[in-house]
Amino acid sequence: MNRFCFISGTAAAFGLSNSIAEGSMTTQAALFASLPRPKAGDWTRIILGSGAVYQKQIGTGIEVASDGTKRAYYEIQVGSPGGSCNPNSLRKAYLRNAQFGSLLDVYPLVSNIGRSANLVFRYADVTDTAHHELEDTQLRLLDQKVLYDARPLRVVSVRRERIHVANRNVDATHVVGEFAASHDPLARLRRIELWSTPAFPFGVARYRATIAGLDPYELHVYSAGTAYASDLRMPLERIRAITKDGEYGQIPPGLAS
Repeated sequence: MNRFCFISGTAAAFGLSNSIAEGSMTTQAALFASLPRPKAGDWTRIILGSGAVYQKQIGTGIEVASDGTKRAYYEIQVGSPGGSCNPNSLRKAYLRNAQFGSLLDVYPLVSNIGRSANLVFRYADVTDTAHHELEDTQLRLLDQKVLYDARPLRVVSVRRERIHVANRNVDATHVVGEFAASHDPLARLRRIELWSTPAFPFGVARYRATIAGLDPYELHVYSAGTAYASDLRMPLERIRAITKDGEYGQIPPGLAS
């Protein structure tokens, strides 16, 4: 059997584009973009980090405004690996383009919302005239900027593997890509490995990045599911009504959820 056809067929079966084959050139963003996107209600808990690791829960949802506008959002909490997430770390990020993408997209935001106990915090809201730092108006689900490297990479290996992740065995496509050496001190990615499968939101089971001068960045799914329920059910209009951009507001009695 032709090796290119076998590899391409395997990649397609596990969510990757047919163009992802050994020896091909692509970008990391294109690699992630070829994977299945999450649907509203999907959620995942991932263990991630370089050196010190932490747990991040990402939930997805659609909120319908009073005028019928649909707002897609990611709701995020963090915590210790394997434990529960800290509810006081909650962030609700409303996406400007109202659609979900990949783990490696940089998402422009309509508004960034935080909650701690009975307080809610709104910042980087496009309806306010205050100047906002660019980083406040964007969302990077993988947090570390060094991972968001737009340079081309060469795919050096594509193979099917059966792996154990999130307490289950899944079939995945393992892709290895390498970046060319660069004199740019900000271009520190050297090699990435991605295990993709449609079994989990975003199509990602594991990810590893080799970074010059840092411990490897590791990510794997801890748990995942559907029917995610927001822990901050107040609509954005109500939050705007009780807060000023960049300030805390107290959630009125009866509107805590």
